[in-house]
Amino acid sequence: MHRPSLPPRPDLVAAAVADLTAVLGHDPAGTDFPEKGFDVVRRSGLTALTVPTALGGHGADLRAVADAVRRVAAVDAAVALVLAMHHLHTVDLFATETPVLRALAAELVTRGGFVGGLVSEARSNAPHRGTPLAGRASRTPDGWVLDGRKTYVTGSLALTAARVTLTVDGVDGDRRTFLVPFDAPGVEVVPSWDTLGLRGSVGHDLVLTDVRVGADRDLGPEGAGGRKVVWWPILLAAISAGVAAHALDLVEGGAGVPSLTGEPELRHVVDGGEAVLAFQTCRAVVDSAVARAGAGTLGRGEAAAAKVLAHRSATGVVDHVGRLIGTASVWRDHVWQRLYRDLRTGLHHAPPDDVVLRERAAHLLEAT
Repeated sequence: MHRPSLPPRPDLVAAAVADLTAVLGHDPAGTDFPEKGFDVVRRSGLTALTVPTALGGHGADLRAVADAVRRVAAVDAAVALVLAMHHLHTVDLFATETPVLRALAAELVTRGGFVGGLVSEARSNAPHRGTPLAGRASRTPDGWVLDGRKTYVTGSLALTAARVTLTVDGVDGDRRTFLVPFDAPGVEVVPSWDTLGLRGSVGHDLVLTDVRVGADRDLGPEGAGGRKVVWWPILLAAISAGVAAHALDLVEGGAGVPSLTGEPELRHVVDGGEAVLAFQTCRAVVDSAVARAGAGTLGRGEAAAAKVLAHRSATGVVDHVGRLIGTASVWRDHVWQRLYRDLRTGLHHAPPDDVVLRERAAHLLEAT
């Protein structure tokens, strides 16, 4: 069935941000699933940023994608996280052209959609730290049958499809990745997401029960290379920068606290100044990482460190803004609470601090 293309937009990011602001302003605490926000992003064309121009997309580079993620995060960090994950999992996906991938690209260009990447099966001890996988794929005469349960399915209620990593016949040393459509028989999203922050990213579990897919859905052995390894931490850093920008916007808008509109108190000066300095640091870290990645001079370890540094400085912004606002910020229904909780939850996203510190220390010691 022919589907009309999305209408051209002179600045699709600005338009999407304006629309997001209009539809998501009703939930300052960020406790609801932002369905209307995901609808806005689909319609805007943002999910086609990493689709190559040859397939009708924008073929955007890291700078453009990071800018979009940051600006969306300044409205809603949960929507930005799902968008970031989508681009992380599609930036290398379309390096190969197959009928299935061309159809997916057409879907992203015409109707919009989100693609996820599913590996984890436990609540802690991620597979990249050696945890074995139990989900399995078994060959059939005309394709594969997939079974298993995945956790942390970021954007589960908004996804069109996902790259799902499974073992071949239960052999953990033999892992393959499959492109699984979420409307396939046997695919079920099971509610499980009850977290401190980023609640709108709805990372429910996904259960695969006797899901049958053709051989064309087999994306090949699990791989760790590609642009994703550098894009991943930088886009997470961009989310932190967006949250920090949102915090500063609270101050500029008065944050609903009358004392901010009159003669500033000493704490307003101190915490306001510290917040601005921390934000400048955060933006400098992200901008430098993006520029160096574009020039091909940013290594994987430095990219991971940029994520940690941006998160730390963004946390400084939000902490100081909370102190500047005062007691009103500690109420659960104050928007500041959402920013604080989202950042604290983001602290646990890979790569975590210990991985980055170990790699950076090893880099230093090897150089001596």
